[in-house]
Amino acid sequence: MTYSKKVSAPFLLIDNSNSFSKIRLSDKKELKEWNKIIPTKEITKKTLLSSLKEISFEQVILCSVVPKVATTIKKALNDFPLIEINANQAPPYLQAKQIQGLGNDRIANCLAAHSLYQSPAIIIDAGTVITIDIISKEGKILGGFLFPGLEIAKTYLPSSTEQIPLILDLKKVDIGTNTKEALQGGIFYGYQGLLESILKQAKQFLPEKHLIIATGGDSNFIKQILDKKVDIFNPHLTLEGLRLFSW
Repeated sequence: MTYSKKVSAPFLLIDNSNSFSKIRLSDKKELKEWNKIIPTKEITKKTLLSSLKEISFEQVILCSVVPKVATTIKKALNDFPLIEINANQAPPYLQAKQIQGLGNDRIANCLAAHSLYQSPAIIIDAGTVITIDIISKEGKILGGFLFPGLEIAKTYLPSSTEQIPLILDLKKVDIGTNTKEALQGGIFYGYQGLLESILKQAKQFLPEKHLIIATGGDSNFIKQILDKKVDIFNPHLTLEGLRLFSW
């Protein structure tokens, strides 16, 4: 089964995250230009197949942290060979099975970081949940940290209180002179302090020379609050991990 021949590649990569699902074509060497982003809550068999009408592919590589939606995706694409990333499928050097409950997106990030950069690294993935993973030079996943993402911080207080506004833009303020600025500053400096504290803890497990890699939908903000501490900004790191699973 194939779709229109307008755009073609061997692999269809699907990063099925909590808020948005990123879909992209690739071959073994690189990500291709064609891509789609679909709100995860809107994924049905109909919407998924409709988004794929203009492309042709041979195999699906799926990374999901939303099991119910993953089932929908697999049913919609059951005419294609499909690999689903998980600890059992991970390369042995990652030792992903040693980290109980390790998210599939975190496995993909660690695989990509090791394969692309060949260095001990701290990987910050800023999405609905902010994950921090630590890998050795050999690619072994040493462990990590999880905490609520920026979207939760921006929306929880306004939805739970009467007088705190919804903040759509986050920026650095010297001091809040109104409620909006106070919330913006609190989020900015709060996440800055949180991340710097966690990075200090994480660095105890790595040699002095290592990389800090930022990815995810809010990685621009992470790069901003950490100033020059981020060595590599790769917004497509998870998809690169999916591509590497095709090997």
